Amino acid sequence: MIDTHAHIDTEAFDADRDEVLKRAFDAVVEAIIVPDITPAAREHLKQVVDQHHRLFRGVGIHPHHAGQISHQDIDNVEAQCSESKVVAIGEIGLDYFYDFCAPDVQKLYFREQLRIAKSHDLPVIIHNRDADQDILDILEQEQDGSLRGVLHCFSSDQHVLDRALSLGMHVSFTGNITFKKFTLREVVERVPVDRFMIETDSPYMTPVPHRGKRNEPSYVRLVAEKIAEIRSMTFTEVQSATTATAKGLFRLALLLACTFIGLQAQPRVPNEDDFERDSDYEYAMDAYSADSAAYERLVKPRTLGFGITLGSNTITERRTFRQLYQRALGENVPMRWREVTQDTVASFSYPSLSALGATIAYQLTPRFLFEGTYLYTKNEGERAAYNLPPIVTNIAELSMLYALNPYNKVNFLPQTGVTYAHTNDGITTTSRFGVIAGIGAGVSIPTSFGTFYPMVNVRFDIIMGTQTGMVTSSFPVIDGEISTRWFNPNGLPRDEALRVALEEGRIQEDPAKPGEGVYLHRYQNPATGKVSLSQEISDVTTIYAVPRLTLLFYPKF
Repeated sequence: MIDTHAHIDTEAFDADRDEVLKRAFDAVVEAIIVPDITPAAREHLKQVVDQHHRLFRGVGIHPHHAGQISHQDIDNVEAQCSESKVVAIGEIGLDYFYDFCAPDVQKLYFREQLRIAKSHDLPVIIHNRDADQDILDILEQEQDGSLRGVLHCFSSDQHVLDRALSLGMHVSFTGNITFKKFTLREVVERVPVDRFMIETDSPYMTPVPHRGKRNEPSYVRLVAEKIAEIRSMTFTEVQSATTATAKGLFRLALLLACTFIGLQAQPRVPNEDDFERDSDYEYAMDAYSADSAAYERLVKPRTLGFGITLGSNTITERRTFRQLYQRALGENVPMRWREVTQDTVASFSYPSLSALGATIAYQLTPRFLFEGTYLYTKNEGERAAYNLPPIVTNIAELSMLYALNPYNKVNFLPQTGVTYAHTNDGITTTSRFGVIAGIGAGVSIPTSFGTFYPMVNVRFDIIMGTQTGMVTSSFPVIDGEISTRWFNPNGLPRDEALRVALEEGRIQEDPAKPGEGVYLHRYQNPATGKVSLSQEISDVTTIYAVPRLTLLFYPKF
């Protein structure tokens, strides 16, 4: 179950908040969304939510406080939209029951916060008391296809429900549906199963049989049971449907999955019942204490890191030749081409090419580190000797590193991922994907202003597929050939001989070096019309071996 609306940050829970949350999670509450009410209490709300993995929050200004704010407060709402545990804009809306603020002021700030929600693709949590018509009119005016949200603690009639649903809204029900005087059973019955959720609105709206006492998130089960009774559904069906709807509206599925991984990876208190001997239990407790201290000092401060990467890129190519070329031998034997019909394979490598780039890293859990890296390499090597321009390669990597010993100062890091290589060899450009395999080590160096985390990684980027028809060698026309009988039978001067050969189609300008006066021999097969140049053509598969030093810094946030 998910309690989609609980004010667990309020003073009513200060004395026993942890116990209240434990009861909720023991009652199979997966997550709790805590709405924002006023800027004055927002920092405390943030602290409460950040302390618990399964708490998420809204950000917004309740209509009760709309008369006390300025546009700077609205700007602050927008500034917090990108924070990791913010899943909604709310609680916002209109309240005409109390006379805390003029309706026109409430409507102004309600509209502004709706527009913030749309611009940041967040759902809205709407408070509505005695303001049905204005709420619906504003939602209709602001709905452009991107507005989504929930009318919380829904207590309006079927007409309001139908119009709210037509505007793309959801509704949620709370403890008031258990009261004897509740008169809107038909609304609960008729709302589509994928358009309603459950909430407690803790510490208010306490359901029967606890009415008159403080409400708390564990009581959300009572709301679900009452809905099951009204709709003639099973409790499990209500639980499953409302949980799926809440996860979809607030996009909680990935956040909850990451939370689960994080909980599994952090140090866990040993269970004494799992140990037959007291000495084994004491040893486990000592290890837990050491791991917990290391987690707080070495791991927890690492969240989002930035850095530079310096490396040495060894490119290994496996070439399957498709065209071989041989220069002339002496005066009488001209150059010749040979198309290769059977695989002729050779391997080549270009060692120690400098690689430079940048890295961003996110520490998902103590064991799992996600890393994105960009690298630039330029392969000149022996290509100039073959009259070829350098190969420029831009590499983007997305990798996952797994710490074998996360609570040590030095971590050993097997790693895998995907890579994207964009290559320009001066003639053609190619883009290919590949897979990553590697091993490395990192050192955590905490300071008062953040954590330095230098890593040494040896990584292999195995490019998938084959680059076909690649020019791997080029043989330009040279002066020694121009003077031969087979090239220049009339003994013409050099430039004249080149002009005649160009007109006759026996040579052409090197496409890799336009305008530089470099020519390649050209042959056109009279039977097929196929044109061949004095080049070696191969199909190439590539592996990049990139040992590198990455210097990461995780600032304190």
